[in-house]
Formats: sequence, structure tokens, C-alpha cells
Amino acid sequence: METKQFTISYEPSAYDQKVCIYAVNPSASYAQVEQIQIANSTTSALDMDVFWVDYTDATVSSISYYGSGAVRQKFRSYGGSALNSILINGNIPKGASLAVLNNNLYLEPKDFIFLRPASTGSGTAFKPMVVVTEYFEDTTFIKTSVDLDVANNELQNNKY
Repeated sequence: METKQFTISYEPSAYDQKVCIYAVNPSASYAQVEQIQIANSTTSALDMDVFWVDYTDATVSSISYYGSGAVRQKFRSYGGSALNSILINGNIPKGASLAVLNNNLYLEPKDFIFLRPASTGSGTAFKPMVVVTEYFEDTTFIKTSVDLDVANNELQNNKY
């Protein structure tokens, strides 16, 4: 088993919008999330929510087809049993940070973690940091990674 350990930070940009801060590489066997730390860079105490989504429990809300009848795109919904709470209405005082895991979190391929700024004006306040180790069967895909800009765009359109 080959491993790749790294730290990633992807900042939310809008109040009450779910933003993927980490997604497991689809080529990995699994991932071990060792730490999630969220910093508040403003001068006000603000709230936020953190969830992880079990991709295998996501439901297909609709499917588009090519003229031949082949599936073109599946549109997914990430509610119900796919959605797992890590922290709800977590309040972070001004200039402070909060570690939101006390144990490792093990995720499967395409599972993801998102943050939702929950206070008005909190869109660009939070600076998340995720420390993770991804495990691969061999070195074939170890240098690949998930582009969070693309993942977030696909998640906003229910195409991830």
C-alpha cells in the first residue's frame, strides 16, 4: 500500500453556501483525515457547520441521456444517509481557530468534506485546513489529486 500525506486548504466564498474543503481522490483505496482545523480571520465571532458526505449513499435525482439511450450525466442529491454531521453551529471567536476532529476520520473514494458558513457576513471569514493521508494500491495514481475548483463547481450543479 502506497501513501500520500498532505495538508489542503480551500476557503469558502459565500454565506450559507456549502463548499467542499476536501474530496478523496477517486483512485485512492481510502483516506485517513487526521485533522480539520477551521480558523476565523475576522474581528467577530462567527458560526459554521462541517459535514462529510458518503458518496456511495448519495441518491441519483435525475439522469440525462444521449440520443442513443446511453447515460450522459447523473445528477446527485447529497441528503439523507449520505450526509454526516461533524459540527453544527460551531462558534469560532474572532481571530481563533477550532479543531473539529478528536479521532481520525476514514473516508472512501469520492467521499468529501464540506464547510457551510452559517453567520451573515461569514463568507470569506473561515480558513479551513485539512490534514490527510490517502492510501493507494500502487504508485499508478499517487501523483493525481482532486481539483477542488472543479469539484465545487460540479457539487453546485449536482454533477459530482
